Amino acid sequence: MIRKAVKGTYLVQAHWYGSSSQDQLVPSNLHLAFYTHYGKQNGRQKVVTIRLDEVDARINVGSFEFR
Repeated sequence: MIRKAVKGTYLVQAHWYGSSSQDQLVPSNLHLAFYTHYGKQNGRQKVVTIRLDEVDARINVGSFEFR
């Protein structure tokens, strides 16, 4: 949560470092919830699910602009 964000464009990335499980190397799912105007009547929520297939991979989840 950013209460007093600096104006600009923000990039959201995810980096999957790996799994502690030695039995299987299965993909992990990343569940993200983005909120705008949190706690206000015009508040919105966007939920995103992304599958991380590669260990040590970094992916761009999205970006947003704060004005």
